[in-house]
Formats: sequence, structure tokens, C-alpha cells
Amino acid sequence: FQSTFRSSFSISAMVKLRDGQVADLQTIFGLYDNTGDAWIQLGILTNGTIRFCFGPSASPVSLDTTFAFDNGETTWQHIVAVADEVADTLSVYLNGVLLPTTASTSGLTWTDFATARYPYIGARNTNGSAAEEIGGSIQQLGVHNLALSAPEVKELYSGASVPFKYKGAS
Repeated sequence: FQSTFRSSFSISAMVKLRDGQVADLQTIFGLYDNTGDAWIQLGILTNGTIRFCFGPSASPVSLDTTFAFDNGETTWQHIVAVADEVADTLSVYLNGVLLPTTASTSGLTWTDFATARYPYIGARNTNGSAAEEIGGSIQQLGVHNLALSAPEVKELYSGASVPFKYKGAS
């Protein structure tokens, strides 16, 4: 699985929080491994902003959106995190719309992503233990081995038929 994260990838999920602003970070999909030197995390911070983090455990690139869920938010939201090796960016979409903040990944060596652990859904796998569990529900989680384009993200959100593309396939 780790080869998926050694070049462009995307993570998509429908998320329904019990509260948009809670006391602890809530992880939708995550892994932190300081022995294998890998960190990947998509979650909601205590102020309701979305965090997408990727890279080596000691110095990952972290993107915190300017958008924040309201306190008490409990509706279904479609979140897509895109890591684009070609553009050297991390970006986040909410309900099919690109949020205005991006982060540069130009300092990362993508092929160095290494871990023997698997990411958790609904929590962060922290060296083999669940941490930062989500308060709420997740459905339709997808891990894509390419950077989804804006039209593909919009189609995922709208429920339109999205043709499956696999990097390296003809």
C-alpha cells in the first residue's frame, strides 16, 4: 500500500461530525510512524478547520484550511484531500469546491515515504495504537493513486459517474 503514497494521491470521504468543533483533533484517515518515518493524516482540528498532513514524521507538510466547520455542525460533508507530486501541492476540497489554501510540497522526497504500518479509518494509527478518533460517521472513503482533478472531485461529490483511471493503465 505504501507505494500509493510515494507519488500523487487523493483521499475522499463523506463525513458527519457529532460536533464541528470539539476538544480534540478528529482523524478521518491517518498514520503516524516515527520508526518508519511516515505521516499522513486528514482530520478536523478543535477550531473546526480541516488539516491535511503528509511527509516524514519529523517534518511533514501540513495544510490547515481557512474554512472552519461551525460549532455544533452535524450535516454530511464531502471532503477530498489531494496530494499532487507534479504541482508540488497539498489541497483540500469541501463539497466539490476547492478551498483557497494550499501547501507546497517542494521540499519533500515523495519516494522516501516508508512504513510497515497501515493507516486507520476514523483514527490515526500512532505507532500501532489508535489515537485522535473521529466523533461521528464516515462513509464512502476512497484512497486514489492519483491526484484527482477539480472536475473529478466535483463528479464524486455530485454522484456523477466518474470513470476509473489508474496511473500506469492504458
